[in-house]
Amino acid sequence: MKSRVYDARKVEWQPLRPDVSRGVNAKAIVPKEMSGTTVTIARVDPLGEFKTHTDEYGHAFYFLEGTGEGWIGDVSYDIRPGITVEIAAGEAHGYRNTGSGPIYLITVNIPAVTA
Repeated sequence: MKSRVYDARKVEWQPLRPDVSRGVNAKAIVPKEMSGTTVTIARVDPLGEFKTHTDEYGHAFYFLEGTGEGWIGDVSYDIRPGITVEIAAGEAHGYRNTGSGPIYLITVNIPAVTA
């Protein structure tokens, strides 16, 4: 792996997965081509949501700011600063902003391990 500097401030906010989300924008802070793992910062507007869906890769979410509700399968959790959530590849999940301000979170997309 080659060392380099990546200036995430130059990356524009973009709608994140508009096929399953509303009011969710993100930008890569570690692009996939750097390490094979994508790390983003996401902003979820008030009333924004990521509808229930599944992915072929796992996730880790770390919530920085805001309040809302999230779910993994049939298990729900409260979103608030400091909460970390792990989601296995193929597991149904989603979240929504129920607060009056935005939610900010860091997301790590974890590639599926193949044997």
